[in-house]
Amino acid sequence: MHRTSRIQTAAAALGLVAFAGVAGAQEASRPLLQQLDSDGDGAVALAEAEGGLRQQFRQADRDGDGQVTEAEFVDARMALLSTLDTDGDGRITRMELVSRRFVGHGR
Repeated sequence: MHRTSRIQTAAAALGLVAFAGVAGAQEASRPLLQQLDSDGDGAVALAEAEGGLRQQFRQADRDGDGQVTEAEFVDARMALLSTLDTDGDGRITRMELVSRRFVGHGR
């Protein structure tokens, strides 16, 4: 893999951090970083980020054809919203993001 595409891959894997920036990026990013930090050293290496992206890709590729269509991408994002939006109001609050840190995000 070329260096540029590796950097883009890592950036995409960490894309949720930018999404979480709306309401408390530091608290919201901890669960994702902990999830990606497979060796537990407190940092996410490029290989760990790529592994996280591969896992997200496989989950989004519902028909298993090796491609994520627009519909599959939208479905994956809506599933994420549903997971984070614990009160179902269509919005993600800071409290909902922080609470995800303690519920269902262990290694």
